[in-house]
Amino acid sequence: MKQVITIYTIEQAQLYKYVCLLLSKLYLQKYRMLVLMQDKTKAQELDNLLWTFSQQSFIPHALVDDDFQGQHPIVITWINTLATNFDTLVMVENFIALDFNEFDRVMLFCTHNSQVNEAQKLVKQFNKEIKINYYTYNQKGTWDHQNL
Repeated sequence: MKQVITIYTIEQAQLYKYVCLLLSKLYLQKYRMLVLMQDKTKAQELDNLLWTFSQQSFIPHALVDDDFQGQHPIVITWINTLATNFDTLVMVENFIALDFNEFDRVMLFCTHNSQVNEAQKLVKQFNKEIKINYYTYNQKGTWDHQNL
């Protein structure tokens, strides 16, 4: 499978809503995801949102320091952790050097242009030839494809 790298830029106020939507969609498609947040507080915030995000369905997940995190398809972390058994990496405003080659898909969420540049440099560090998809969220509530 060819690796897919996507950078998303969205306003801070909408960020967690769309991260939850993405995780829900990927969970239904049977992907296993490692979600990297800025810090433990942000990780706990996303954890709490995932419990209440959808009234119709449950999105099983755990924080990296939970006892049973190995049994969940979504693990939320704030530290550079060993990425095993995950096919998708979701980075939310935290772009530390993880080996992207361990994942089939990498999704990086940014809230401002300096983060986009940082994310792009990080991706190119691991694979200079990879094509990066880049989308910005617009006022109409849809995603616009952009060129990097």
